Amino acid sequence: MKPINIQTLIGPHSTSISDPFYRPTEHDLLEDYLKVVDLLTVSGENHLEQQIAKLKAQSDQADHYKQRCADIRLSLDEKDDTIKRIQEQLHRIYKELYEAGIIQQISSVITKDSDAQD
Repeated sequence: MKPINIQTLIGPHSTSISDPFYRPTEHDLLEDYLKVVDLLTVSGENHLEQQIAKLKAQSDQADHYKQRCADIRLSLDEKDDTIKRIQEQLHRIYKELYEAGIIQQISSVITKDSDAQD
Protein backbone atom coordinates (compact mmCIF):
# COMPACT_ATOMS: atom_id res chain seq x y z
CA MET A 1 0.00 0.00 0.00
CA LYS A 2 1.31 3.42 -0.88
CA PRO A 3 2.44 5.35 2.20
CA ILE A 4 0.59 8.46 1.13
CA ASN A 5 -2.63 6.45 0.87
CA ILE A 6 -2.04 5.16 4.41
CA GLN A 7 -1.70 8.73 5.62
CA THR A 8 -4.85 9.72 3.78
CA LEU A 9 -6.83 6.84 5.31
CA ILE A 10 -5.52 7.35 8.84
CA GLY A 11 -6.64 10.90 9.18
CA PRO A 12 -7.12 14.36 7.80
CA HIS A 13 -3.86 15.82 9.14
CA SER A 14 -1.05 16.39 6.69
CA THR A 15 2.51 15.28 7.32
CA SER A 16 3.82 15.23 3.80
CA ILE A 17 4.97 17.92 1.42
CA SER A 18 3.52 15.89 -1.46
CA ASP A 19 -0.06 16.47 -0.27
CA PRO A 20 -0.70 19.39 -2.65
CA PHE A 21 0.45 17.28 -5.60
CA TYR A 22 -1.26 13.95 -4.95
CA ARG A 23 -5.00 13.66 -4.52
CA PRO A 24 -6.10 10.00 -4.71
CA THR A 25 -9.68 9.24 -5.57
CA GLU A 26 -11.81 7.07 -3.30
CA HIS A 27 -11.55 4.32 -5.92
CA ASP A 28 -7.72 4.47 -5.81
CA LEU A 29 -7.76 4.30 -2.00
CA LEU A 30 -10.19 1.37 -2.04
CA GLU A 31 -8.13 -0.56 -4.58
CA ASP A 32 -4.97 0.00 -2.55
CA TYR A 33 -6.70 -1.00 0.68
CA LEU A 34 -8.20 -4.18 -0.80
CA LYS A 35 -4.70 -5.34 -1.74
CA VAL A 36 -3.72 -5.53 1.95
CA VAL A 37 -7.03 -6.11 3.75
CA ASP A 38 -6.18 -9.78 4.46
CA LEU A 39 -2.91 -8.76 6.08
CA LEU A 40 -4.68 -6.14 8.20
CA THR A 41 -7.57 -8.35 9.30
CA VAL A 42 -7.14 -10.01 12.70
CA SER A 43 -9.69 -12.76 12.16
CA GLY A 44 -9.13 -15.32 9.45
CA GLU A 45 -12.63 -14.92 8.07
CA ASN A 46 -11.57 -13.26 4.81
CA HIS A 47 -8.85 -15.83 4.28
CA LEU A 48 -11.28 -18.68 4.96
CA GLU A 49 -13.86 -17.22 2.59
CA GLN A 50 -11.23 -17.03 -0.14
CA GLN A 51 -10.19 -20.62 0.53
CA ILE A 52 -13.84 -21.75 0.38
CA ALA A 53 -14.34 -19.95 -2.93
CA LYS A 54 -11.14 -21.48 -4.32
CA LEU A 55 -12.10 -24.99 -3.17
CA LYS A 56 -15.60 -24.59 -4.60
CA ALA A 57 -14.15 -23.58 -7.95
CA GLN A 58 -11.82 -26.59 -7.86
CA SER A 59 -14.72 -28.86 -6.93
CA ASP A 60 -16.84 -27.49 -9.78
CA GLN A 61 -13.95 -28.06 -12.17
CA ALA A 62 -13.48 -31.63 -10.88
CA ASP A 63 -17.22 -32.29 -11.34
CA HIS A 64 -16.97 -30.97 -14.89
CA TYR A 65 -14.04 -33.29 -15.63
CA LYS A 66 -15.87 -36.26 -14.08
CA GLN A 67 -18.90 -35.60 -16.28
CA ARG A 68 -16.69 -35.22 -19.33
CA CYS A 69 -14.93 -38.50 -18.49
CA ALA A 70 -18.29 -40.27 -18.11
CA ASP A 71 -19.42 -38.90 -21.49
CA ILE A 72 -16.21 -40.13 -23.11
CA ARG A 73 -16.62 -43.58 -21.54
CA LEU A 74 -20.18 -43.78 -22.83
CA SER A 75 -19.05 -42.76 -26.29
CA LEU A 76 -16.28 -45.37 -26.25
CA ASP A 77 -18.70 -48.06 -25.09
CA GLU A 78 -21.07 -47.17 -27.93
CA LYS A 79 -18.20 -47.36 -30.42
CA ASP A 80 -17.09 -50.72 -29.00
CA ASP A 81 -20.63 -52.05 -29.44
CA THR A 82 -20.71 -50.75 -33.01
CA ILE A 83 -17.37 -52.39 -33.80
CA LYS A 84 -18.58 -55.68 -32.33
CA ARG A 85 -21.78 -55.60 -34.43
CA ILE A 86 -19.78 -54.83 -37.58
CA GLN A 87 -17.39 -57.68 -36.84
CA GLU A 88 -20.31 -60.07 -36.35
CA GLN A 89 -21.91 -58.92 -39.61
CA LEU A 90 -18.60 -59.30 -41.43
CA HIS A 91 -18.17 -62.77 -40.00
CA ARG A 92 -21.68 -63.76 -41.18
CA ILE A 93 -20.97 -62.42 -44.66
CA TYR A 94 -17.68 -64.30 -44.87
CA LYS A 95 -19.40 -67.46 -43.67
CA GLU A 96 -22.20 -67.11 -46.25
CA LEU A 97 -19.67 -66.46 -49.02
CA TYR A 98 -17.69 -69.51 -47.93
CA GLU A 99 -20.76 -71.72 -47.75
CA ALA A 100 -21.83 -70.52 -51.20
CA GLY A 101 -18.43 -71.52 -52.55
CA ILE A 102 -17.52 -67.97 -53.55
CA ILE A 103 -14.45 -67.88 -51.32
CA GLN A 104 -12.24 -70.69 -50.11
CA GLN A 105 -9.06 -69.08 -48.78
CA ILE A 106 -10.35 -68.12 -45.36
CA SER A 107 -12.14 -71.35 -44.59
CA SER A 108 -9.86 -72.23 -41.68
CA VAL A 109 -10.39 -68.84 -40.07
CA ILE A 110 -14.18 -69.05 -40.40
CA THR A 111 -14.29 -72.58 -39.08
CA LYS A 112 -12.21 -71.62 -36.03
CA ASP A 113 -14.25 -68.46 -35.42
CA SER A 114 -17.61 -70.19 -35.76
CA ASP A 115 -16.53 -72.96 -33.42
CA ALA A 116 -15.45 -70.34 -30.87
CA GLN A 117 -18.75 -68.40 -31.13
CA ASP A 118 -21.04 -71.44 -31.06
